[in-house]
Amino acid sequence: MIVTDKFRNCAGKYFFSLIFISTMLTTGGCQQTKPGDTQTMSEPEATYTAPAITPGSSMPESKMTSSQSTASAEGSASTCQRELVALSKINQRLYAQKKAAFNELISSASVYTAVRDDITAQTKDTMDAFYKFKTQKICSDIEQTVRQALISRVDGSQ
Repeated sequence: MIVTDKFRNCAGKYFFSLIFISTMLTTGGCQQTKPGDTQTMSEPEATYTAPAITPGSSMPESKMTSSQSTASAEGSASTCQRELVALSKINQRLYAQKKAAFNELISSASVYTAVRDDITAQTKDTMDAFYKFKTQKICSDIEQTVRQALISRVDGSQ
């Protein structure tokens, strides 16, 4: 019974961290502006949407509904996880390395999620952007590693 409760608690933290990171990625580019605020842009910024994990609490308002955001967040998280599973079938050594990085991100996101409601909006914006970047980077690294491992198998240069 105790082991089951610990597992549920751990799995719950992991799930909410994944949702948090997924929401972060899908809503990270959205910002609220107050009436009267003016913004000037010298050049339009290029946007990049990477499949990854995103946070899901108290984010700035978005044009997406919460169900769309959650579905997109879960999709991003599951894409990254599927790439990890694929890597485990291709190269166990590389899988262990990438899985460790992924788990470290989830662990730190879990801590951030626990204190997110207690910090200032500016700190939230900063940390949300940071987690969005880290998540996209880790998922991109995983995807690249999968591609390279598959190429190495074809080339015979394992």
